[in-house]
Amino acid sequence: MKAFIVAALLVTGAGFACGPFFQFAVFTYQRHPDMPRSVFVGGKLGVLQPSYARSYLVVAYRHLAGIGFDLPEREQLVSYWKARATGQWDKSDTDWQERWFSSVDRVPGVPTRIPKKLTAGALTFNPDTNAFELYCAEDAYRNAVHTLDARVAQFGRTSAPVKEWALAQTQVFSNCDGQKAIPAPPSADLPQVIAKDRAYQIAAAHFYTKQYETAHREFLAIAADPSSPWKTIAAYLAVRVVSRVDAAAAAEQAEQILANPKLPSIHGMTYALLRRLMVEQDNPEYFHALSKLLVSHGQGNGLNEEMWEFTRLFDDFSGYDAWDLPSDVTNKKIDLKPLGRDDLPDWIATFQGLRTDSAAHSYSRWKSTNTPLWLVAAIARAQPKTTQARELIEAAEALPATSPGYQTAAFHRLRLLIDSGQGQAARPVLDSMLASGQLNRSSTNLFRSLRMRSAPDLSDFLRFAQRAPLMITFSHDSGEVWPLERSDDKPASDVRLLRLDQDSVSVLNRAAPLVVWQHAAENTGLAPNVHRDLVIAAFTRAVLLGAEPTTQALAPGVAAAFPRLAPFTRDNTSFGLAFLLLHAPESTIYARPGVGRETEPGKIDSYRDNWWCANKTAEDARSYAEKQAPPAPAVLFLTPDDRNSAAAEAKKLLAAGSGATYLSRVVLAFAKAHPDDPRVPEALHLAVRAKRYACDAGEDPNVTRDCFRFLQNRYPKSEWARKTPVWF
Repeated sequence: MKAFIVAALLVTGAGFACGPFFQFAVFTYQRHPDMPRSVFVGGKLGVLQPSYARSYLVVAYRHLAGIGFDLPEREQLVSYWKARATGQWDKSDTDWQERWFSSVDRVPGVPTRIPKKLTAGALTFNPDTNAFELYCAEDAYRNAVHTLDARVAQFGRTSAPVKEWALAQTQVFSNCDGQKAIPAPPSADLPQVIAKDRAYQIAAAHFYTKQYETAHREFLAIAADPSSPWKTIAAYLAVRVVSRVDAAAAAEQAEQILANPKLPSIHGMTYALLRRLMVEQDNPEYFHALSKLLVSHGQGNGLNEEMWEFTRLFDDFSGYDAWDLPSDVTNKKIDLKPLGRDDLPDWIATFQGLRTDSAAHSYSRWKSTNTPLWLVAAIARAQPKTTQARELIEAAEALPATSPGYQTAAFHRLRLLIDSGQGQAARPVLDSMLASGQLNRSSTNLFRSLRMRSAPDLSDFLRFAQRAPLMITFSHDSGEVWPLERSDDKPASDVRLLRLDQDSVSVLNRAAPLVVWQHAAENTGLAPNVHRDLVIAAFTRAVLLGAEPTTQALAPGVAAAFPRLAPFTRDNTSFGLAFLLLHAPESTIYARPGVGRETEPGKIDSYRDNWWCANKTAEDARSYAEKQAPPAPAVLFLTPDDRNSAAAEAKKLLAAGSGATYLSRVVLAFAKAHPDDPRVPEALHLAVRAKRYACDAGEDPNVTRDCFRFLQNRYPKSEWARKTPVWF
């Protein structure tokens, strides 16, 4: 029953250039909480991430501060996310128009008709104001549904008062389709609340039919009636009516509402109206007012609009928007003055690390307030082995499990213990947390990450390194947008498969020596897809490192995981191993996170994801962020000697060059020494092909030329020469 002007269509999204786009496994949501968001809105926050979109951090703040949300405010949040084009992510949005028809259809004796959609009809666009005028917007139907429910509860669905109310409201909504219908004045025998409703219905009908002077007078009368349940919203709608004919007068009346401390529930929507009336409000004072409103109870009328304006201004002051990756914030200009004036934006900016002194500031705020709100911010920013960390660990341990901040505080408490070398002490607590059944899927993977780091041996490490992704999406989807985990032309990989996350592959690739790789490849407790990838990576590492006993030990595993390679595993010479790997474009010296290589084993990948790259420290050059992989986290089971051995081996692996270059050199040397070996022509062909399709095809092109010339000059009539007409 509220009216709205929509001056612009605002849609959250991102424009993406042409592909290729590669599949990407999300193990922990970084941009939004787990689905459905109703759990998060209800106060079960899981482990909060500083990279969440700020609307979610506003929700977290209110719960951590003990404010929470009532039902109308929760509905406003749903409306906000629906307007951000995220309502279908968890099917949280409601079609209030359809729900109204469904509800009123159950009232006997009330004929209903379906008006046109909200964005259709003569009243949709006003060329004079260059604005969309959606009189019967969603909130009108939402309020009607709730009012009907309340009257049914009070009088009964088949009662005369409910029938009278529903007939009048049906008339009101008929005006949305261009009709001219005004409900009759209430009869003397109607209950008082129905009579008060009727006065509001009549005013709304006059508004919808553009009888602005009459509607304004009626809304003012309702606002002055202390017994009317519509007195507060009527004060706002009186200004809304004036805005249709006199923007300056509407702005003046809006300021009067904002100055009235008895009307906080409509302040947010009034601020939004002022902005749409082109009154300059993009200033710190406006942001200050919004910050106060967002932490106040009773924002069920305007929280949607308050959230839009608050997040927009926060982006302006912080210098980046919600689609930036955290690493993109560096060197951005941040205006901390408006962000630090009120507790809400101060907490968000500090929790997100926008302040250079976020750790010290959050600790100071916690010490002065002693609240879970600032404890969460402080412990999330704390560094291990400090006095502050010890204090925060003790405080987090005392936080009750019923606190909305419990899981975030517990996660960082255990993180600090592990980073301080106390992984053994953290392990039983982690086991208890994981067995509690209280963690959502995203938080489960975060705690499994900590449990992996505290593992006493490799087997335990691998057990917790394997995790179930939350979604399989695509590399351009930096916002973890649903439903981009599916594509019409290429179904995403099976989300049910266990996979390795970035933290575990960083440990293997950067800190684990070959002996650990061998034991990992021989582990029978791994998921088949994980085991297959580790087998070929461990075997390839052993080949490059010249570890003949290891290649012999792993050969049966290679034959079992890749049956087509079994015939090649019998020759453990340098050439024999190179010949095998040339038949395996999936061979690599790295473990890869998430989906990994998308092309099936034995097939050439169209985007050169074949063999291994040269001088790459990033495990997956095609990660969606395309950033260098982070350093390997500290893990309990690896010793300093293990790490030293891994570092020495890494130098040898990098010196060997890319897969295509390394294999071509081995083949060429063998061909010159053993030109009569029947495998040589095929090997030379495969070497040239590898350089064409390898991920680092530009390295040392001379070796490709030499392989090509040797093949064409020495074996010109072979089928392999015919298959190799050019070199690259």
